[in-house]
Amino acid sequence: SAKKTNGENPMSSMSKFKKLAGISAFAFAAMTMANSVNAANWRYAHEEYEGDVQDVFAYKFKEYIEDNSDHTLQVYRFGELGESDDIMEQTQAGILNFVNQSPGFTGSLIPEAQIFFIPYLMPKNTKK
Repeated sequence: SAKKTNGENPMSSMSKFKKLAGISAFAFAAMTMANSVNAANWRYAHEEYEGDVQDVFAYKFKEYIEDNSDHTLQVYRFGELGESDDIMEQTQAGILNFVNQSPGFTGSLIPEAQIFFIPYLMPKNTKK
């Protein structure tokens, strides 16, 4: 016969422990699966050609990400996914995870980005 402690059946405590362990194992498995899905391939697009500044940065970023995480990074250069407006639409749709894009295309969607146009608005010769 099972020994009772403080009016509690030890078998029910063991059942509770097994349930908790089962739920914990399930939660851990679900989190692991979610992380493996998230550790898939990230996509990065930029507006320059092979060897240009944005391309060099993108490949250094790719190297860093792949060396320091479970993620992989696929880099798309100018024209591979369409024009600049196509890249912006793909970013908004969640197809692309990272994008380097000029403020001309981001300014209409993110007004704060237009601050980067200020150097073009200021006169070069202030002595007039």
